[in-house]
Amino acid sequence: MLFFGVAQGPAMDIQPTFDWRMRYETRENRLFSAALADDRDDLLSRIRIGFNVKWQDGLSGGFQYQFANSRLTANGVSTATTNSDVTLAFLKFTRPSGTLTLGRQRINVGTERLIGSVEWGNVGRTYDGARFEARQWELFAFRFGAALPLQPRQSFFGGLYRWQGGTTLAVHKRDKTAAGLTSIGTISHSWQGKLGPVEVDVEGAMQFGKSGSRDHLAWAWHSGVAYRPDKATRIYVEANAASGGRSANKERLFDNLVPTNHKFYGQMDLQSWRNMNELVIGVDRNFGPNLTLNVSWRRFWLRDPRDAWYAANGNPNVGVNGPLIDPTGAAGRDVGSEIDFQIIYRFHRNGTLSGGFSVFNPGSFVRTLNGGDVANQRWGYAALQFRF
Repeated sequence: MLFFGVAQGPAMDIQPTFDWRMRYETRENRLFSAALADDRDDLLSRIRIGFNVKWQDGLSGGFQYQFANSRLTANGVSTATTNSDVTLAFLKFTRPSGTLTLGRQRINVGTERLIGSVEWGNVGRTYDGARFEARQWELFAFRFGAALPLQPRQSFFGGLYRWQGGTTLAVHKRDKTAAGLTSIGTISHSWQGKLGPVEVDVEGAMQFGKSGSRDHLAWAWHSGVAYRPDKATRIYVEANAASGGRSANKERLFDNLVPTNHKFYGQMDLQSWRNMNELVIGVDRNFGPNLTLNVSWRRFWLRDPRDAWYAANGNPNVGVNGPLIDPTGAAGRDVGSEIDFQIIYRFHRNGTLSGGFSVFNPGSFVRTLNGGDVANQRWGYAALQFRF
């Protein structure tokens, strides 16, 4: 056996944890319409209180309670929702062979393009399950714990292996919906490395199985190249793509699983890793140890013009006439472009102030489905966070 009982009467070290965050967001022209006044403001706050505990003999654990409040104002009407939940409650057993974590925990696997904790969201995401981590490999099995939206019927299990050629991940998703049983296997491989002064990262994924009554066969890939002219500056170019579409018997839409999409496909959260082609150019610049500026430009196209344009939450974006999808494909592939600015200031070792601004310029796909009524969507945020 890898794990066994702990000796009686171990010494115990308890450290409290505290995390408070408040963020204000504003979004103009949510439906990409010049004629409709469809703006929205969000005031998001959350507090997390808990503790980490360590005993002798490699036993540790953690507990965290979260209270999150979301107040939105749209078209002059304000509504508020709250979430009160235990976000962490786990035990961790550490042995020379590896570490086993049981209970409610945050799970970020590989690059987080397929499995992550999406901490940008006001509630975040934690999982109930088990995870064993060794030096080169790990195994996991989990369901949703604390998350919005909660998908209680979804379950995931799999593992990954780290080797000289990168990281190989295999995961199985099972979900029972009104459309039937979804049973999808995903195999992905990622690699990061340096070729002289150039940093390179690539990832590719294939999926197979059943999506309801359809056979599921889908794919996605990412490639990125970065150059650092000095220690403070990083210039990068990326390309991303994922399959989409379906027929009577085949489902080709890539399932993004449970990712952390916010940090990959634009801070406006208008894109996920499904039915998409994307080109990215960006610059990250550090002005001293405590101030960072990020600027990026992104261009989006549909992979399959007969399928929808999917937002970061995996659902279709919405225009004046409803979900942005044209089953005929006549509206074309040109989704549009997004430019993002973000600044992060660490004014204290426990405190961070950040803000950002973005503009999305809709392409001919959105213009056509909006009946010619189109306008740029604008988004901005300001956030304050204390953590220790």
